[in-house]
Amino acid sequence: MEIKAFKKSKRGFNLIEAAIVLGVVGLVIGGIWVAAAAVQSNMRESDTSKGLLQIVQNTRNLYYGQTPTTTASTDITTSLIAANAIPADFIISTTAAKNPFNGAVTVSLTGNPNDTIAVSMAGVPKDSCIDLTSKNTSISTGIGLSQIVIGSTTVSTFPYLPTSAAATCGTTNTIVWSFGLRG
Repeated sequence: MEIKAFKKSKRGFNLIEAAIVLGVVGLVIGGIWVAAAAVQSNMRESDTSKGLLQIVQNTRNLYYGQTPTTTASTDITTSLIAANAIPADFIISTTAAKNPFNGAVTVSLTGNPNDTIAVSMAGVPKDSCIDLTSKNTSISTGIGLSQIVIGSTTVSTFPYLPTSAAATCGTTNTIVWSFGLRG
């Protein structure tokens, strides 16, 4: 009787095992990618909200004690940039500012007399438009928010619900927030 010794052959991954490993790695990388995109979007919205409030407060500080005399809308963006009243990360030149979504930011004094600060932000994506207009209304009404204009829709009843914002916000939006100059 002869005993044969079986040698275990050494072999690497087969094609199916390699495909499974690559699939799992792909899912992990995809999950990280989605999470990073959500974090980046939240940071942009947070930076936009903070920048909006800084612009309003700094404008009020600059115009404290002054009586508006003109009734024509006046773009004061360049003056605010020169006075360091616009957050540094919003400034792209001595005459222009941009928001975290890379859209133009303009600040004007409006009303009759010019007793309203209108902050316009262009290039805001739909999801961020919904979040910024619905979440900021509860915070901003306490500091004098009087209206929001999204495209051609004017909103002056707050809080502005996300369902209403979803119906108003388009793919890319220009949003104008209006605050009282005196608060």
